[in-house]
Amino acid sequence: MLERFPDDIKAYNRLGRALTKLGEFAQAKEAYLRTLELTPDNPIAKKNIARLDSLPKSNVSSDNRLS
Repeated sequence: MLERFPDDIKAYNRLGRALTKLGEFAQAKEAYLRTLELTPDNPIAKKNIARLDSLPKSNVSSDNRLS
């Protein structure tokens, strides 16, 4: 989807949410940061990044997943 529509902010937010549910926190944050590149004032992306940043650092590492 993102290959066809690389500026689709809703798709990046959905991707971030899905990656968070899978425990892929570093990749989720990258998706939310891409949303902010496209729309710097996006409140959803800001809120979700804040949530990820509030997790213990061991959970956000790409080597650790919550199952």
